[in-house]
Amino acid sequence: QLLRAIGVPISILSLSTMMLTKTRKQDSESMSSAYTLFRTLGGACFITGLTAYTGHRFFIYDTSIRAHYPTPDTQMAWQAAFSDGFMVLLIAIGGIAGMLLLMALRNFRRCD
Repeated sequence: QLLRAIGVPISILSLSTMMLTKTRKQDSESMSSAYTLFRTLGGACFITGLTAYTGHRFFIYDTSIRAHYPTPDTQMAWQAAFSDGFMVLLIAIGGIAGMLLLMALRNFRRCD
């Protein structure tokens, strides 16, 4: 939740400014609607996928813990599963940041 609270306003502000300033005035309403639609669908799909991944990793860790420990602790399995989920989130954010950096460098070279 903390990452979402920090990242969403930063990304929304910069992306919406970039998209809406580069469009013609008569296309700005449809561009705003398309941006909102894709932002909502993308967030929902990513959260759904991350939840499914974390649940699957919990099942794997829980099965392994139950097989090797006499008193199984599901909290340990959840911690390991959430650790894997946060790693996926970190990789996704890093990939997006890398792509944006490459795009910025490409545009910077065009200006020279």
